[in-house]
Order: sequence, then C-alpha cells, then structure tokens
Amino acid sequence: MSALRDRPGVASRRKGGQATSKVVTGDIAVRLYQAALLLAVPLVWHLAGGQWVSEDVISSPAGVYGQLVSWFDTGEAVSALGATLTAVGRGLLLGVVFGMLVGLAVALAPSLDQLVRPLIAPLFALPKTALMPLFILWFGITPRQRVVFTAVVVFFFIFYSVYNGVKEVPHSMDNAVRMMGATRYKLATSLYIPASLGWLIAGLRIAVPYAFVATTTAEIVASPEGVGHLIRLSGDLFNTAGIFAGIILVSVPAVAAGTAVNVIENRTAPWRLQQAARP
Repeated sequence: MSALRDRPGVASRRKGGQATSKVVTGDIAVRLYQAALLLAVPLVWHLAGGQWVSEDVISSPAGVYGQLVSWFDTGEAVSALGATLTAVGRGLLLGVVFGMLVGLAVALAPSLDQLVRPLIAPLFALPKTALMPLFILWFGITPRQRVVFTAVVVFFFIFYSVYNGVKEVPHSMDNAVRMMGATRYKLATSLYIPASLGWLIAGLRIAVPYAFVATTTAEIVASPEGVGHLIRLSGDLFNTAGIFAGIILVSVPAVAAGTAVNVIENRTAPWRLQQAARP
C-alpha cells in the first residue's frame, strides 16, 4: 500500500483532485458572497430611505416597486421599453454592419489605412454626447436621431475590433490562401472574417452595453418616448422613485443582452475560458 501511495501517478492525481476541490470551494464562496451582497444592497437601501436619508434623495425599494407597478398598469413601461429596445436594436445593427465593412476595408487596404485611421482615432476619443445637438439639428427629435447616435457609438468599438482581428492574421496564411487562387472576396469571406470573429464578439461585449447607454442618453436629452424620457420626466418632477425605476427598467434588458453575448463568446471561443481559468 505504501508503494502504491508513492507512485507518481497516484500522487499527481491526488494533487489534481485537491486543486479541483479548492477551485470548486472557492467558486462556491464567491457565489455566496455575491448572494449576500445582492441581499445587503436592498436591505441597506430600505433602511437608508426615509430613515437615514430623506426619500426625496434616494427614495426606497418600496417606492421604486410601486412606481414600476404603476407604469406597467398604465402601459407606460411597455411602451417606453419597446421604443428603447427598438432604437437599441436598429442602432446596434447599423453600427455593427458599418463597423465591420469599414474595419475590413481599412485593414486590407494600406493606403486607406494611412488615410482613414488617423481621422477615426480623434473621433473615437471625442465625447459622443457633445455631438447630440448636431444630431438633433440634423435629424430632429425623432427615432432616427436616436438610432443614428447609437450606431455612431457602436461603430467605433466594432471598427477597432474587426481591424485588429484582421491585422492579427499571419502573412504566411494570407500568402498560402492567395497561392491557391483566392480572390479578394474569397480572402475576406474565407479567411479574414472568420479570423476576426473572436475579436468581433469581444467588441460586441463592449458595444452592447454602450448601445443601451447611448440610446438612453439620447432619450434623456431630447425624446418624446423611451425609458430615458420617463427618467427625464421623473427628474423634472423630483420623483427619485421614478428615476430609479427607469434605471432598473433599462438595466434588466441591458444585463440580459450582455449575458447573451458572453454565452455566445464562450461557445464560439471556449479556449478563452481555459485561459481565464489558468492561474
């Protein structure tokens, strides 16, 4: 028995089992801490609202819940959420399509790269909210204005993701495909787009939350509909419960969309999970 214990294979399996047990235990501990935090936040909020701090400042969970129930009863929540999600979806689609096309074109054409990329960099650094007055002048206070503004915000994340993905393709692979007689269209569809897919999904992980931020911001600034419109009206009426209710209303689909992108990324790029799990 002692000889069996001393065998290298048995010892390595024992160490592997201990390491796995530690990982599982650590994961359970993290989940418990997260659950405790989720329970603590509304509890502290409930104690603070009206007792430690005036409800006019932070409201209370009961007040926010009542506001949400009122909005759903009158249909305002469904109508506002529908308008916001429509603008987010259309803006996201436009931003992704144009970001992919421009990213591919700039990455594959050296002359275009030298001409366009230096112009895109300062535009990316520019605070997009500073452009809101221009969008209102150009498109009016319409759904088109919110869609275009969201598309512009999304465009930069997708552009740089696709651009970097294409640039990461080894020249040897490009030369090999060209030697097989591939046209530019075949190169793009068979090599560069699949190679940049992981980068594209990583860009979407950032672009999707920012799409919700852009649309909600545009609605708060100037819009007759949407969740941002409800938040602005609540602010004008000093209704803090309405402000928090609007934040929760738009946060739920935003978190759900971000989680969906993470699931897609993990399924299409499982090696990222293995890299993240390494110490």
